Parts: sequence; C-alpha cells; structure tokens
Amino acid sequence: MAIITIVGSFMMGSALVFPARENGHTVRLTGTPLDREIIDACRHTGRHPKFTRDFPAGVVYYQIDQLDAALDGADLVIGGVSSFGFEWFGDAVLPRVAEGTPVLTVTKGLMNSPDGAL
Repeated sequence: MAIITIVGSFMMGSALVFPARENGHTVRLTGTPLDREIIDACRHTGRHPKFTRDFPAGVVYYQIDQLDAALDGADLVIGGVSSFGFEWFGDAVLPRVAEGTPVLTVTKGLMNSPDGAL
C-alpha cells in the first residue's frame, strides 16, 4: 500500500484521511502553520476537534515544522487547503516534494488573479 501525506488538517484535508486509511494506506496528516491546535488535538484524542468520529487507527500526525519528515518516502501528496492557502501550498510545500511524486490538491472556492482570471 502507499504512503499518503496530506498537508492541511482543517476539514477537507482531515476528511481525506478516512478513505485513504480505510483503503489500507499509511496516512500522514500534516498541519499548515494555522493548524497547530488541530494537530495537537488529533494527537491527544485521535479525532479532529470538529468531527464526531475518531480517525482510523494508524494515522500519524505532523506539525508543519515536521513537513520534511512527513514528505519523506511519500508515494502521494495531497494538498487539502482552502483556496486562500493554495498559493502557500505552491510556495512552501511543492518545492519540498520529491521529484516524480504525484501531487493532488483538493480545495473549494475560487481566487482572483491580478489579471482578473479565476
């Protein structure tokens, strides 16, 4: 099975833990700089603070300053950040992903670019 690193532990990123883990993959849930309290809570309780269901056993939780360890050996990286975090993901995370590692991003919303494109 694959090692999947999910970056972003708010609602979207955390929700992806369930199908990934239930399909037998190793899952590393990694917070952004805004997710410290969420990762601390997950480590302490095994559950996202806003969920009513525990994460499946075997999920490993990483703070953003542990990103390199969370990415080490990953077979797939998933960005689970909001549209406002997408640019941060591209600047802070993508350069640290090993060449050839597939990256999938899941986000909601749209963001205007300076030229007016979405």
